[in-house]
Amino acid sequence: MKNVELPERLAKAFRNEHYLAINKARMDHLESLAIDWKGKNVLDLGAGIGDFSGWLIEKGAQVMSFDGREENCEIMRARGLKPYCLNLDGLMRFEHHDIAFCYGLIYHLESPWKLLRCLAGSIPILLLETRIVPSCKVEHEPEEDPSQSITGKAFIPSKEWLDGALAVLWGGVLIPPQPNHPEYRNGQRIVMMATNEEELCRSYRS
Repeated sequence: MKNVELPERLAKAFRNEHYLAINKARMDHLESLAIDWKGKNVLDLGAGIGDFSGWLIEKGAQVMSFDGREENCEIMRARGLKPYCLNLDGLMRFEHHDIAFCYGLIYHLESPWKLLRCLAGSIPILLLETRIVPSCKVEHEPEEDPSQSITGKAFIPSKEWLDGALAVLWGGVLIPPQPNHPEYRNGQRIVMMATNEEELCRSYRS
């Protein structure tokens, strides 16, 4: 994927020290999961400027990238991707794909339940990474920040809320070993997998 120079506001959001450290931990962790991405049809939801879309393509996946901000989509296009600009807080229908990849998105949405419900109807596997809090809460985020909520409101889930929502929608909820970063060790973030495929559940639990 092409490297492009980012405008200052995008570089501030997507190339700061904290963001880069989190992304490195996420990518190292994805490698450790040993998922066979080759030939898989993947939705990358909340793709930002396409860092994970590019990573998935390098692994052999066929990727459809979605983000709610046109300025982020412009950068993805400049990098050689073909993103869709879509407000992921609304109700929508997705065609069948093998995996929904949802890293760093749902805690920037007003209503993550809407998105999860839409995905569950046609996507058998969800790979989810999110910030979590002990009790669900709503926060205000700066709408002008290209990495934050486009409405200015964000629902931050608890692990218990996620466990319940994913179990209702997919049936199987798996929690793999977590990325090597303080925010995962301290319970501030989590990676989870939801699936309706019983064989996959058995393989991860064995």
